[in-house]
Amino acid sequence: LQRALASRPNLVDARRYLGNALAELGRLDEARAEWRTALQIRPTNWQVYSDMGRALFVAAQYAEARAALEELIKLQPDNAFGHQRLGTIHQAEGRLDEALSHYERASAISPTAATYSNIGAVYHRLGRFDQAVAYYQRAIALRPNLSALHRNLGDAFTRQRRAADAQTAYR
Repeated sequence: LQRALASRPNLVDARRYLGNALAELGRLDEARAEWRTALQIRPTNWQVYSDMGRALFVAAQYAEARAALEELIKLQPDNAFGHQRLGTIHQAEGRLDEALSHYERASAISPTAATYSNIGAVYHRLGRFDQAVAYYQRAIALRPNLSALHRNLGDAFTRQRRAADAQTAYR
């Protein structure tokens, strides 16, 4: 990639891929520089924002990840990945209403077990166990063999004092 960029420095995808590779190696400052250069060349490249958001999220750089993902959503309002990750960041930071808003948007665009489980987790944290159960059940319908989803459902049933249902969920 570096050779290609030496002769053709305006290759946006090469800069994006190099940024991703550098981030994988833990060289975030260098990765940021490549992504910034890519965005100077093509400011509306949503894929750069998506990659930045993912890599910075994984590196627990939540403020920067949030900023990148917000730009992604501006460029692609129906990007389920962006909404899912923004929801996760807001949830981790305790902004549960914002987390729900992004998770619900993500699930409307592209329903996944992970998104439904995350919505259930927010409702669980809010003490709204009926809604948590409903979303955990939706998640299980999509991924019935994922044991963590059954555990989450069992935990919600336990909070509702539904011991028999909890026991069934835990099996």
